[in-house]
Amino acid sequence: MRFEPGHRFGRYEIRSSLGAGAMGEVFRAYDPRLDREVALKVIAADLDRRAGANERFEQEARAASAINHSNIVTIHDVGEEGGRPFIVMELLEGQSLRQLLSAPLSTDLVLRLAAQIADALTAAHERGIVHRDLKPENIFVTRQGTAKILDFGLARICEPNCDPTSTVVTVERLTQSGLVVGRPRHCPARTPTPARISSPSARFFMR
Repeated sequence: MRFEPGHRFGRYEIRSSLGAGAMGEVFRAYDPRLDREVALKVIAADLDRRAGANERFEQEARAASAINHSNIVTIHDVGEEGGRPFIVMELLEGQSLRQLLSAPLSTDLVLRLAAQIADALTAAHERGIVHRDLKPENIFVTRQGTAKILDFGLARICEPNCDPTSTVVTVERLTQSGLVVGRPRHCPARTPTPARISSPSARFFMR
């Protein structure tokens, strides 16, 4: 089903499509209550019927909203309309790191983005959250040159009884044991066992 401009998800009115990914489609939308534009992500129709898809979609919202950091996308709201879950996020203006890499980058910008991404990952790991799908497509660079980590749909979240200060966390199981997730080219050279995901391994992307 296509969602045309004017379609509503709760109080949010779709204005245009911003793009689509594996988990769903993202729209520019309007929030009349707060009189602002937002990004609204709707779970893909085919995923909506798969076991565990809705839970992973909700986990994306929980993981990102659990971290208050300027380099991680801000979650404003979650909801469901017509059986389709949606996430409302801050609207970002700019381009993905993948798009930015189509041209040479200055050393200053590379170092600045790397520092911002590393700081955001550290904040996530301190909350017991490992992204597991960090790649240029999931890093957005605003027009002001600020990096924002997106898409926590494959994140591992520390269980309540684990030590959040540990570099190794136990995790919620929304994936099959032994299943490799994310793109192989962005996985650590020595991926740990599924039950023990280490924070250092998640920073492999930064090398």
